[in-house]
Amino acid sequence: MLHLLARETRAARLADRLAAGRDDVHQRITAHDYGRAIELPDAALAPGAWVFLDLDRLDDDSAFAVMQLRARLARRPGVACWNHPTRTLHRFELLRLLHEAGAVRGDVYRLEDRRPPRRWPVFLHDEFQSLTALPELLDGPQALVRAVQRLGREGRYRPGILIREAPGLEHAPGEPVCVRVVRGRPFVDPAGRARLTRAGAAVPAGLLRLLTDARIAVGSLLLLPTPGVATILDAGTDPLLFVLGPEPGPALDALLALDAG
Repeated sequence: MLHLLARETRAARLADRLAAGRDDVHQRITAHDYGRAIELPDAALAPGAWVFLDLDRLDDDSAFAVMQLRARLARRPGVACWNHPTRTLHRFELLRLLHEAGAVRGDVYRLEDRRPPRRWPVFLHDEFQSLTALPELLDGPQALVRAVQRLGREGRYRPGILIREAPGLEHAPGEPVCVRVVRGRPFVDPAGRARLTRAGAAVPAGLLRLLTDARIAVGSLLLLPTPGVATILDAGTDPLLFVLGPEPGPALDALLALDAG
């Protein structure tokens, strides 16, 4: 059995997408909201692979409760846990790791740090939300100030807003390509792979090793096919990233094989 854990209805949305049109798969996947999962009695912690997703959206209190759930699961026979509620890197830390390793050209920092960007354009990214399409690019300080003021007027200015430098992204062609990652194996649909190839957009060297360093066993990458090297638009354990793109195909088979440990 494959047991998916996320916030609110996100695990159910992922389960529905994975099992779409396949009754045999539906019977092999369960979806759990973290708030309800932590209340489950031990007897309900069934054997199989338990995958911890949506980790960016766990605050300190809920992360501690989910860590206790993981500890209970680890004591159950026939259970394997994937990703970790406190050791797997969240979006901000992951983007920092990717930048420092050279896989992401532009730097990333929180808006509240008040650091002036060094490379333009930049864009704003809520670190608790998936970024599924190219956002508004801001080409200079005045544009950035206007965008921040707009967040304030809309009531969306708060800690957690990131400034991401995106040099060269203004020339990015087409839509992003979703890469699903399961235990270090990348899964890209043929059309997405062809788009990356046509653009000459190589996947950044060592990227899968970096995800392993980030303790992401199950996650996703969203790549923009920019010339020379693919630009990472988003990455992490957000289940809404995993449902992007065509049917999961081989990635689904890899997920269902996780319960083998």
